[in-house]
Amino acid sequence: MSLTITERTLTRRVYESVRDLILDGKFRPGERLVRRKVAKQLGVSYVPVTEALYMLEHDGLVENLPKRGCRVRELTLAQFQNDFVIREALECQAARIAAEKGNEEQFSRLFQQAIRLDRILGEADTNSALGVQMHTEFHLAVAQISNLESFIAEIQKIWKQQLARWNWVSATFYKKPPKGWHEQLVREIMSGNPDRAEKMMRQHTQYGTDIDHDAFEKIIEQM
Repeated sequence: MSLTITERTLTRRVYESVRDLILDGKFRPGERLVRRKVAKQLGVSYVPVTEALYMLEHDGLVENLPKRGCRVRELTLAQFQNDFVIREALECQAARIAAEKGNEEQFSRLFQQAIRLDRILGEADTNSALGVQMHTEFHLAVAQISNLESFIAEIQKIWKQQLARWNWVSATFYKKPPKGWHEQLVREIMSGNPDRAEKMMRQHTQYGTDIDHDAFEKIIEQM
């Protein structure tokens, strides 16, 4: 049976509420998500919670395990490494496509985003919500130049998983990027040379990963 418009709207609201609780670290990795308990917490019925959890499972934020029910995706060192490899592959391809397909108007918007982002990140700390939001939007903007819906959705998915991990691993040190870090990336994309764009994006995705890895490993060891 299909959902009514009202039910779809409510499901979307529940999805966004639970998603934000996961991304903010309020629902922690491995924590069980009992549908009736979540429904009571949000003041809704059981049905929209069930639909919302299916959507979150598709996002890679929730796991549905046989005989164990739903839980927030558990984070392991292997998953950390897996997510990094996937993100690097997707974003390097996004940079190549953007260099090949981007037009002057798209490059201009992306460059302005890069300038604002670099300014914010130069002044921000680990808990800068604005910096995190702008960082996510910038990388999605690079991907959107491809105009490939499924490809963009995969990059959006990996960024949601990354945000959840960042907010959980509060011990991660904030490593400020070099001055004009994102501007440099956009300049390489604007060159129209996919090899140069990919090389710069690879450096970009690898920056600070060693610090994230060490902090994450220490958290896992203490569990």
